[in-house]
Amino acid sequence: MNQLKGIIYAAVSSATFGLAPFFSISLLAVGFSSFEVLTYRWGVATVVLLLFGFLAGCNFRLGAKEFMTVFGLSLFRAVTSFSLVIAYQNIASGVASIIHFMYPLAVAVVMIVFCREKKSVVTFTAILLSLIGASLLSSGNIEFSGGDTGVGLVSAIDLGVAHDIHPKNKQEVGRRLALLSLANTYQRGTYDVPAFQEYRISGNKLILSFDCEVKTATGEPKGFIIAGPDQVFYQATATIQGKEVILESPEVEIPIAARYGWADNPECNLYGTAGLPVAPFRTDK
Repeated sequence: MNQLKGIIYAAVSSATFGLAPFFSISLLAVGFSSFEVLTYRWGVATVVLLLFGFLAGCNFRLGAKEFMTVFGLSLFRAVTSFSLVIAYQNIASGVASIIHFMYPLAVAVVMIVFCREKKSVVTFTAILLSLIGASLLSSGNIEFSGGDTGVGLVSAIDLGVAHDIHPKNKQEVGRRLALLSLANTYQRGTYDVPAFQEYRISGNKLILSFDCEVKTATGEPKGFIIAGPDQVFYQATATIQGKEVILESPEVEIPIAARYGWADNPECNLYGTAGLPVAPFRTDK
């Protein structure tokens, strides 16, 4: 019975913690600051915990030694939460959460350095591989250069659902992977997706060049933002001319950088003539 109870509560903990990015990002998106989000989040949590504690007859009295321990724990928790919310505003929430849950690596390093825990090749290999994985995720580099390899990449940027990392339309993802495999491995058919090549600046316009023609699924091109020397990005008006996309914005006099689909749940509609979506990219590094 205790084991089942523990499993149920662990599942509830996992589910509720997993929803935290959803609520945090929703508040950040409507203008709340990181501090405001955390204040409301932990303020409500504190009230609820105190209520449950009093109903359960808990004794909240602390001695001086226990108070310092609790105070230190609270500071660490505040730094953890505040840093994670700020991370949500700068990188994809999924990447931020993955890096956040690498804390066992920090524990392993502390145990080895300060507690003289036995070192092992397995431990150091796990730490190294995790750091490499986090670096690749954080870079946001999803470009694929081809070559003599059995590895491929398809974009599903147009199939996602807001605040759900498990899109329902998996059949289309499988179809694209099948097309890629047939073309690259078995030389059956083609898998033609426009790839960003280069850009140039002409007056107040920034012109993107692709290796093949591009089009939109419906309506005007969406998902483009540009920035000037101040590195502040604004929504851009896009015009397609064959293999080029011309970007401009009244807020940017001298554009120097552009990004496409650069958000957690972007609204973008750029495709190739074969109906396959262009993957998100950026001109700045």
